[in-house]
Amino acid sequence: MSVNAISNNQWFFIGGKMIKSLFLYMFRDYLRSYKYIVPILLFIVFLLGIYVDQPVDVLGSYIITSIFVYFISAWLALGFLDTEDNVQQQLTILHSGNQSIYYLCKIVFVWVITLLLSLIAVVYPILIHAFMRPIDSTDLLLGFLSHVTLGLLGTSIGCLFNTRLIRDRRLALLGLYLVIIISIIQGTLISAVPFLKYIIYLLPPVYFTMNNISTASNLKPIDLSSNIDILLYFGIIFLYLIALIFIFIKLMKKKAF
Repeated sequence: MSVNAISNNQWFFIGGKMIKSLFLYMFRDYLRSYKYIVPILLFIVFLLGIYVDQPVDVLGSYIITSIFVYFISAWLALGFLDTEDNVQQQLTILHSGNQSIYYLCKIVFVWVITLLLSLIAVVYPILIHAFMRPIDSTDLLLGFLSHVTLGLLGTSIGCLFNTRLIRDRRLALLGLYLVIIISIIQGTLISAVPFLKYIIYLLPPVYFTMNNISTASNLKPIDLSSNIDILLYFGIIFLYLIALIFIFIKLMKKKAF
């Protein structure tokens, strides 16, 4: 084995240890902040409440819970990004040695939380036999995709409204909630005020994705081969959130403390 190969392996090992240490630090810091308690409790109450009346439509209920995960993930991201003060952030970036890795780890940390919430939201109704018909593989695929994709999207949007980028907390919350709400009802807004479509189309197609699933299911299993546009919308959302991550990291690196 060459000296260069050994050196590269050592750097990979050191980098892996650094990222692991960074995640452990973030976990402990976030745990002490208690900023996760209200959104997590609200998620649990909502999930329990929506399945009080049974049976329910499979994809109809998954659409509702995935939109709620969208909202909760943005809330979690905003709270998590603001757990560290400016001095803490500077010290953590100094120890991590790379700003991009530091900010990316912050996003991934919230993603892991939203992934767990998504799994709970998908599995829980199955365990309590809440659905009005047997669930199939397509239901599971779309249910999982809806929750995970919107969870990742909410996280990416929430990160952009942290107090480093928007100093006024109330303005940040207002902007975040407006983006979330408008993206959920964008189709209705376009129908009511057509000239707004050129602005609204800049937002992620949350409404159109969920509406396509709802229309295609109509209380029955979906045939994805004849509804390929649903997967296309998911692809657009995925590209959208990647762009948001890139923008977030660029803005955070440019923004002075």
